[in-house]
Amino acid sequence: MRVGIPATPEDEADVALEFKLSDVRDKTTLADYTGELQPRATVRMTDRRNGPAANETGTVEDLVLPATVPCAPTLDAGIGAACNLTTTLDALTPGLVREGARTMWALAPVEVYDGGPDGDVETVPNQVFARQGLFVP
Repeated sequence: MRVGIPATPEDEADVALEFKLSDVRDKTTLADYTGELQPRATVRMTDRRNGPAANETGTVEDLVLPATVPCAPTLDAGIGAACNLTTTLDALTPGLVREGARTMWALAPVEVYDGGPDGDVETVPNQVFARQGLFVP
């Protein structure tokens, strides 16, 4: 998290995001998956910057934050593709994180969608590929 510099007029506040998913394979061939994935986080934010004077409490409707993640094949035939992305919330939705604004964030479980038959997350149909959860072997 970058809190920003209050002494400057710019809004430097931001939140870093990192997504990593390894050993990703094509369902039918088990070859490295070389399409895109799209993690979608649903967030509900409450802050005190609402109303005519921007000093009232308010909660926004649920906001879905999608990100496009490229997948790259690995050199090892025994390991599937690597799907990695490093970005920030303001890069995904400019102005989402505001400097000097205390905000409560409620996050729903993250779902990761595949790129469908063409590997492109911008086209349909896409399916849920993975869900956030706890794995206990």
